[in-house]
Amino acid sequence: MSGTRNDIVKVAKSQLGVKESGTNNVKYNTWFYGKQVSGSGYPWCAAFIAWCANQAGVSTSVIPKTASVSELQFFFQQKGVYKAKSSGYKPQLGDIMIQKSNGASHTGIVVSSNSSSFTVIEGNASNKVMQRTYAYFLSELSGFGVPSYGSVIGSQTSKTTTTASASKTSSVSTSSTAAEVTEKEKKEITSTVIKSISGTSGSVRQFIDVENKNAPAIELYIHNSGKVFQPLLKDGIKWETERAGAAGKLTFTVVKDENIAFNEGNTVILKVNGKNVFYGFVFIKSRDKKHHISVTAYDQLRYLKNKHTYLYSNKGIDDLV
Repeated sequence: MSGTRNDIVKVAKSQLGVKESGTNNVKYNTWFYGKQVSGSGYPWCAAFIAWCANQAGVSTSVIPKTASVSELQFFFQQKGVYKAKSSGYKPQLGDIMIQKSNGASHTGIVVSSNSSSFTVIEGNASNKVMQRTYAYFLSELSGFGVPSYGSVIGSQTSKTTTTASASKTSSVSTSSTAAEVTEKEKKEITSTVIKSISGTSGSVRQFIDVENKNAPAIELYIHNSGKVFQPLLKDGIKWETERAGAAGKLTFTVVKDENIAFNEGNTVILKVNGKNVFYGFVFIKSRDKKHHISVTAYDQLRYLKNKHTYLYSNKGIDDLV
């Protein structure tokens, strides 16, 4: 039988005060990575959640083993058990807080709540496990995961209804990271969460804003030697265009996986709600240590300008404008 809400909260409370021994060198990371790790590249708030779930006997089909807050949020969304901040949902014992707005990336286990605030136990808070209380209007708060635990025992018992996801996705790995959404970006095309697996046969591409169901559907494609890739993105897509003689510019960051492969000069296509918005080519491509590929693409005017020659036939000024 899967561990209960009370079980994971009991484990979390037993860890209060546990500290790092050096930057991010902590037992939860050691358990997750299978060895001691340290350095800024190993934040451990999500690993703490996974460790507590494991110790409480909670199945990875209920709470995944991940060290990524984005992956944790994505998992709950795919399961249909994610409650966005905008829904007004008040969390219950054992829910998982997700902070993925305004540049935040943090998580914790809810231990109590009332009409105006909630309290969590969280890892990697001032380099240790601690308990903190947040107001619902916190700008960094994105929502809550509501895991489908076993039976809850205690005064805070309540029935959890698991809602099936409105759209089905086959062959989707829980290690995929959804594009991150900030409050500032919600009125731009970058607000759309792109859920995709590049190159995976039979997968259904989904484009969903978790807090705005009327957000535009965005599709990004990269063509390389007869193959078409729909990449998984780390952040949003930025599209810049000017009226006077400047090329349209598209910038985005691809999460490298074993499927996608592309080079400078490959074709990039952006569609919004099924309509073509951008057609251009990869102009700059660079990769960081985490295998994130930063891409800058320009439309065809950028390549036309390289020739420094414009030829027009039977066109007046009005036609050019």
